[in-house]
This record gives sequence, C-alpha cells and structure tokens, in this order.
Amino acid sequence: MDKVTHAAAMVLNLEVPFPIGYTLIKGKLNGETISEALENEQNYFSSHKIYSSLPSNYLGTLSLRAKLASFIVYRIKMSPIWVRNYLNNPFSPFVNGNQARPLLYTGNLFG
Repeated sequence: MDKVTHAAAMVLNLEVPFPIGYTLIKGKLNGETISEALENEQNYFSSHKIYSSLPSNYLGTLSLRAKLASFIVYRIKMSPIWVRNYLNNPFSPFVNGNQARPLLYTGNLFG
C-alpha cells in the first residue's frame, strides 16, 4: 500500500465481506525489536489521517492476537470432548480410561 491508497473500506468489511473480518497490521522493519515494532505500529495508526478514525479493534498486531485467541477458544469449545480432555491434560496417554487419539485436525477451520 502506498501513501495514496488505504484499506479502510476493506477493513470495515464493506468491499469484500469476510466472515471473521479483517485486521490491519504494520510489518516489522529489519533491526526493530518486537516492542519497538509494536510501538511504531501503534504510532503509525494513531497518526494516520484515515486509520486513526477507525475503531482500535480493526488495527494492530495486539488486536489480531486477541481476535485469534478468541477464535481458537471458540473452536476448542465447539470441538469434541476428547479434544478438550486432551488439551486439558496433553501429557496423559489416556483420556477417560481410553487411549488418547492423536490431535490431527483435517476439517474446515472456518466452518
């Protein structure tokens, strides 16, 4: 993206609807530490003439991390009981007296 274009309409899900929504992030530059990159990202979005007017839950790595964490928790809650048991005690070879099945997910992540 250059200085003229912006993705505000895309992030607000107005152009190409995406069921779980979009989040804008600013990439880390070479030589930046993670904390510097997060601070620069926050400064970039807060000082941008268009992005500064968007709600903060659409912007930044920390927002993306929170969305992904809630999505993972949701998927775990919706998963079969043996997966929840396995995740609660991953070092036990047995779940409820039965041999634990390997944790391989081949289904639709978004379905």
